[in-house]
Amino acid sequence: MQANYKFEPGHRLCVYRISGAVTAKGLLNLFRSARDDQAWSDEYRFLTILENASLARMDTGAINDLMLGMQDEALGPRKRPQAAIVCNDLLSRGLLAFWVAASASQLGTQEKVFDTEEDARDWLAAAETAIPLPAR
Repeated sequence: MQANYKFEPGHRLCVYRISGAVTAKGLLNLFRSARDDQAWSDEYRFLTILENASLARMDTGAINDLMLGMQDEALGPRKRPQAAIVCNDLLSRGLLAFWVAASASQLGTQEKVFDTEEDARDWLAAAETAIPLPAR
């Protein structure tokens, strides 16, 4: 698995770019590296871009292991942030649908899967610029 992260403080984003054979251990190492970076902020939302990535090693058991590892190491979000995942591989979307559903209850994230980075960024930006309805 090849992966890196980049912070975009102006957009309150941590952007992960991942390719190759994705593993729970590799993802935990990536998330740990970002959290340990001195530029990290708990205010970041997440944009994960899977480019030529294979989720063949990430069955539902591995996804559960990843979530447990994130909880055990306090790598999960401290708030309920938004997280966008970009993946245009149809076979991977089934596993990502499981991730989205499971992470909402186990990690408390609000996640959505997109075909393009532009759509994912638009969704994340809309939440930043949304005008809340007045209280009734």
